[in-house]
Amino acid sequence: EPCKTVSCTMPWSRKLLGALLSCFAFSAADEWALGIFGPITSISNTYLATAVAFDLDFRKNFNASLVTRFGPPIVKIPSIHPKLSDISVRIGTSDSKSAVGVSTALDFFLGLDGGKPISGLVGGYHSAINMPVAAIAATQEITQVSWGATSPALSNKDNYPYFLRTIPPDSLQAMAFWSWMRTFQIPLAICIYAEEPYGQGLFLALSDLAKLAEQTARLASVGVKYMPVEYDTREALEAIRVVKGFGSKFLQIAMTKDQVTPFMPILRDEGLLSNKWQILGSDACAVVPGPNFKAADFPIGFQQFIPVSRAAKFAEFKQLWTKLNVDDIVGPEATARYKLQNLRVSLDAGNAQNLDNSTFVSDESLAMEDPFVFDAGFCFVMAVNALLKEGKELSEIKGEVLLNKVKATNFEGISGQVSFNADGDRLAEYEMMNQQPSPSGHGGHLVLAALFSSVTQAITLVDPALPLYWMTGERSHAPPPVLLACAPGFYAEQRSGCKPCPPGFSCPGGVQGKQIPCARGQYADVIGKVNCTSCPVGHFAPDIAAATCGRCPPGFFASEPGMESCERCPKGFYIDAEGASACAECGEGRVTLESGADRSSLCLCAQGSFMARSGCTPCLEGLICAAGLEDPEQADGFYAEVLDAGSRPYRVWSCRNRAECKSRKVGSCPSGRKGRACNDCKDRHKPRDDGSCEPCSNDDLLPAILAGLVVFIILMVGLVIINTDSKEVSLSLLTVGMVGGQMFMVLQAFGSFRQLSIDWVEPVRGWL
Repeated sequence: EPCKTVSCTMPWSRKLLGALLSCFAFSAADEWALGIFGPITSISNTYLATAVAFDLDFRKNFNASLVTRFGPPIVKIPSIHPKLSDISVRIGTSDSKSAVGVSTALDFFLGLDGGKPISGLVGGYHSAINMPVAAIAATQEITQVSWGATSPALSNKDNYPYFLRTIPPDSLQAMAFWSWMRTFQIPLAICIYAEEPYGQGLFLALSDLAKLAEQTARLASVGVKYMPVEYDTREALEAIRVVKGFGSKFLQIAMTKDQVTPFMPILRDEGLLSNKWQILGSDACAVVPGPNFKAADFPIGFQQFIPVSRAAKFAEFKQLWTKLNVDDIVGPEATARYKLQNLRVSLDAGNAQNLDNSTFVSDESLAMEDPFVFDAGFCFVMAVNALLKEGKELSEIKGEVLLNKVKATNFEGISGQVSFNADGDRLAEYEMMNQQPSPSGHGGHLVLAALFSSVTQAITLVDPALPLYWMTGERSHAPPPVLLACAPGFYAEQRSGCKPCPPGFSCPGGVQGKQIPCARGQYADVIGKVNCTSCPVGHFAPDIAAATCGRCPPGFFASEPGMESCERCPKGFYIDAEGASACAECGEGRVTLESGADRSSLCLCAQGSFMARSGCTPCLEGLICAAGLEDPEQADGFYAEVLDAGSRPYRVWSCRNRAECKSRKVGSCPSGRKGRACNDCKDRHKPRDDGSCEPCSNDDLLPAILAGLVVFIILMVGLVIINTDSKEVSLSLLTVGMVGGQMFMVLQAFGSFRQLSIDWVEPVRGWL
């Protein structure tokens, strides 16, 4: 048959660890050891005092002098077995640190503190510390009953089979939180929690309820780093900044006392304890009194859920408490009995306030968890007594035998009826506490205002005629409207409360929580804007609900804020960059052909003018000046020259023949022509009918040939004369000279005729 015991189903790694640890264990006859641990040096010394009070009340059953001093036993043990008196109690600390808590548990498990290895463990407080302790306890098969660890994860019996608790788990407290949201119609609550098992467990349980109800939008969360050693204010401030960004005024705090103590002054300084907020605290939301903050400093209207821990028998415990003194707890006899000298952190070195006799004047010094400490101890007393009566020896009362008997325990303790379900959890009701004005008129104090039933999941006022105080200072059955109003920068959403104003909208806040789209020419570029902003100069927003403003493109400008469109640059102006608030003037007399010029190259001289050094200059007669920046051109029949390349002044001549000046480029002539006004043909060129000149052909050499012939004749005549009579010579010379002169004149005449712009007819044209 398959093994069904806890040890059989335990993972092999835990079995191996248990075997190794058991090598260090030793036994002592006629003693059954019980260990109790918790943050007695870091959070509250009352946990230590309550552990001692449990032992004193237990020993009343065997010590008449204790009965004489403190009265009869509070918790009745039926048919006490004589060997029950052999139970011994040792007390240790966790100092709110995992290393210290685990080390203390190992001291108990292995007897490293000089005592007998324990068979049962009471404690502790922090879920983060209880998880590793419970895992080790499982390897040693040591039953553990916690009085402060509430993480729902500890209900998992596969991981923590030997773990039970007298304080109800946070899965029940989460029900109370969710019921608070439903009862008072909270549209959105922000759960700020410490990033450790207690805070995370409570938030996750609450988140599961929101998912189950399909209302996840009603719950937001912000985690804060768990800082048990050194508290970093910057981490807290960043978390608070995120909280403010949600827009809701309802804040739920899920932290243990060691984290709440430094956190509350920061909340106060950041304005979250003012009348503009409402805070609901978890059961561990309390502070270690100090100069910066104390219980009376919680604002009037602060609300808190606390598991019912003070039942009918608590009145008897109160009588015991007020009869205690410091020596009963930390005196020499108590120190030796409970091995307080072996604490991993001494009482004097811890941060918790030291006990004095004023601690026992009233029950106001007691922490909420103290009654659960007392009853956790009696869970083991009842189970051991029952097993002894069944014939078990003390040495046999351990492991699964003890675990099953503790699970079956059912008795009336000072916190109420104590019993466990299959997961080792205790079901209980929660008290809704409300910070109300103190009767003394100074500060406030917590008052029981309502009860939450885990069975009906309903919140019921203790006195319907006395509604709750809210942090606004008002007293009403429902949250005051100002708490439901959206903060500036948020808008109201029907199902999920206030939401951050989206980009493109302004949200003034208030009860109505309107969401107003930005008008044209305005924008809201981030979430949470109270007002829209006008677009700056050079920008525009053509549509409503704009999240950004567009930059005016090149050629356009916006000279004023809040423009819904950009204007075109007028003629004579341009802009070549985006986001312009004005256009640049072209200058120098230049203009643009159209408005909206987006580059300087579009700035031109108007038609009828040209660009000179001084700017656009009116066109001279005889020049053609088109719109632009190009050089002017020569008109037909005119010739122009640039007098100075730098300043570009022009001089224009009218040509003798319109046909000879038809070249557009300034200073140029038609083909084959040269000279000012293009009057001359180039060398070896002859004029054409169209005004240009063309290169000469071979026929054009006749004048030169004739001239050569004339020269030859003259030379021949000269030779003849030299050989002739002198009288004849003078007549001949005269004759030759006259003939030569006439020939030369003829040649000149032909040359002149060729230069004339006359349409000659044949045969004259051929001769010429």
